[in-house]
Amino acid sequence: MEAVSNELGMAKLHQSEKGAQQQYRMRVPWRFPEFTDPEIAKIAEDGPGHILAVEWDPQMLSAYLFALYLTMFASENPSNLMARFQRMIVTSQYSTNMQRYTRAAMAALLRIVKVGGITNWDKTMDLFTEMIEDDRTLLIGSNGVQELYLYLHCFGVWSSGALQRGPNQLTEIPGLSLKFRPGETGLLAEESLSALVHLVLVVPRKSLKVITSEDPDTLGSPALQISITQDAPEYAFDNHFSSIHCSFGKLASDNGIAHQEEIEEDDDGWMGSADLIVTCQVPAFVLLTGPREGISVAMTFMNSPEASMKFSLKTGLRLQIFVAKLRDSQRVKICRNAPGLRSQDAIMVQNQWIEATSKSEKLTSRSLVTLDSNHVAVSLQQHIDFPPGSAESKALVAGKSVTVVQKSSCTVTLQIGDPISRPIYFPFHINGSQSRLRVAQKSSWIEVSLPIHTAPSREPFESWMQLLFPKRCPPQLWSIPKINLALQPAVSFVPGKSKDASWISYILGSTLSATEITLSGDNNSSDISASTAKHELKESLQIMIVNFAGLKTTAKTKAARVFLLTHQGSCHTVIFANVLRLDLDLGSVVLDTCVVPLTYDILQDMYESLSELSKRDTCRINLSKRESVIWKRLIPALVERCRSWPHKKSCEYQKKGGVAPLSTEEHETPLCSCGEGKDLPPDFAKGDDAWWAPFARYATRMAVAPIFPVPYVEPSMSDLIDPAKRSRRSAGTVPARAAATPIAEAGSSISMVEKCDSCGNTNGPFKKCARCGKTRYCNHACQKADWKQHKKICEEVGLDK
Repeated sequence: MEAVSNELGMAKLHQSEKGAQQQYRMRVPWRFPEFTDPEIAKIAEDGPGHILAVEWDPQMLSAYLFALYLTMFASENPSNLMARFQRMIVTSQYSTNMQRYTRAAMAALLRIVKVGGITNWDKTMDLFTEMIEDDRTLLIGSNGVQELYLYLHCFGVWSSGALQRGPNQLTEIPGLSLKFRPGETGLLAEESLSALVHLVLVVPRKSLKVITSEDPDTLGSPALQISITQDAPEYAFDNHFSSIHCSFGKLASDNGIAHQEEIEEDDDGWMGSADLIVTCQVPAFVLLTGPREGISVAMTFMNSPEASMKFSLKTGLRLQIFVAKLRDSQRVKICRNAPGLRSQDAIMVQNQWIEATSKSEKLTSRSLVTLDSNHVAVSLQQHIDFPPGSAESKALVAGKSVTVVQKSSCTVTLQIGDPISRPIYFPFHINGSQSRLRVAQKSSWIEVSLPIHTAPSREPFESWMQLLFPKRCPPQLWSIPKINLALQPAVSFVPGKSKDASWISYILGSTLSATEITLSGDNNSSDISASTAKHELKESLQIMIVNFAGLKTTAKTKAARVFLLTHQGSCHTVIFANVLRLDLDLGSVVLDTCVVPLTYDILQDMYESLSELSKRDTCRINLSKRESVIWKRLIPALVERCRSWPHKKSCEYQKKGGVAPLSTEEHETPLCSCGEGKDLPPDFAKGDDAWWAPFARYATRMAVAPIFPVPYVEPSMSDLIDPAKRSRRSAGTVPARAAATPIAEAGSSISMVEKCDSCGNTNGPFKKCARCGKTRYCNHACQKADWKQHKKICEEVGLDK
């Protein structure tokens, strides 16, 4: 629901403007998709440990990790440098000179990968590091290899041979000369020297003028790093370490501890006069390679076109802010640990964490992931062995047929013959209708391969609106953020002046993905089946907000405040819209509403009030069967999003075993009764809306908001960005279905949003059912396809008749 796609789209339209914003806030929720599956939730128990494991092929995984490495450090690719020079805008330096990743970040990510799956890790890392060492696409990538290896070692991910032992044991490695020199002093002269040490560089305050003399508005945040170089030709190297720690102050020896320093920090920072103290961890053998007098330590700007253009005339081509020789004991210190820290075996702690996290006492299944040529996960595969003599083994030997039936979003049932079935659990959403099987009857094993369902695909299980039911806890939202409606400012409109709310159209114009925009804009498209229930839902949400804001009002019409959700002429849900609010957290709007599901009991109890409702100004939204179901699934999540009341011990969700919605059938409620009549909006059923009062005891407060595509999952705003599509719909217009929505005139009965009740097509003309005269269809084929459902209610009388 975060409106970042709107922000990105507007920025694209104005990308030629100097100083335009190029950085945006976007939350990336970290979720375990298998726990949206109620079948898996039943077998999941409290406590750590993997239940469903992911398995990787080392060759495939290493290739993916290397592609990820190249992407993270693409700024070091020379083929990108010229393009960056061409599009660089000096006046917006702040937005172009930030290096987003470090080698330490890459190592930390690999630590998660190591504990998050099953593979031959040593082989994977050997292949991965070989690719890095052989790579020639990153211009200065080789300068960061030692830092990458350092943090892989520190995080317990993988250790190179040079870091598995102390430097005094590395003299036999070709290309290294680590023999102690006469007169060697300090920590580097000790035979017990560890593989890693901490380097401290004291940068004089006057050397920082290259930074402080710049205009802060154009300086931005240039990245800094430590560079260690060897000038001797036979040992020449240049190693960069970007994970550094900086503070203003002075060094003081830590009394009683050899080769350990303390920092007396200057609280005035940049405004003071103290030197800048820069520390980082480095491999000890780097400081022992070649003649010591040839080694220099420098603080530099991280190499980039922006830094070169702005600073190279002052710093030279190496972009050095300050440089000192390794033997300069006043400016360069070598310590056992970082200043201020006592000795601790960080590597041992990391290894203990990896061992504890990787331990799986309750491994239910392991799924092998297959990646395509673009390194995108496309399928999951499980291999199931059946013990000799088991019922499954006997059935296979007997030649029984094997079929796969999808049971839920991450679960399929393997059926062997008629009586034998076995559930198979996957860690991601899968498409059970496209399964591939390999069956070994004599060896008694089955291999099941299923494609992974991605977010833009037409999956039948919409997990994004899922409610989870942890043990002994109230329901939890899966991915929809909570909101306190009372703290969100209300948006007021001047009656008859729809331009006051025209800015809403810009927000609503970015709710559809590129695929959905194509479906909405192509009035001649015959591929109605390509539409999705989520697409229809988005347009219904837009209809509600547009009509409430009065964007399409005329002299004879007025804004709608009551919305009827109907299917095949029968209204099953009434939504009372109280006020439109700004959603400050998500950068969007939210409609503060109350919902009343029209169950059969409520229809009987509220007969007179419903008769009054049919005389009032309302907006009717006719839903297809699939959209009607998705609304039933969404309503509990929208209610839970703004819930301010506690669930009762007798909550119907819990009575049903932790399930929401309670039902997706028409005239059955999807909601529990815990929130009925509680914490309704303060001005509900007040003033002109006093006639709402009889519905208050059945009403539950609900936050209705537009739904936006996630930019890193599916493309969005292409109609605004692509000039070829801008003529189809501009940012200020309303989506086709919303634009066609009639607003109820004063004194009229319920208005109708025309739409095929079978396929959801909104582009008429339509033909009505000859029997009931209420449902509409594109043609006879649509009517025939819907007859099985429609015949159940064909003689029923809807609210509008």
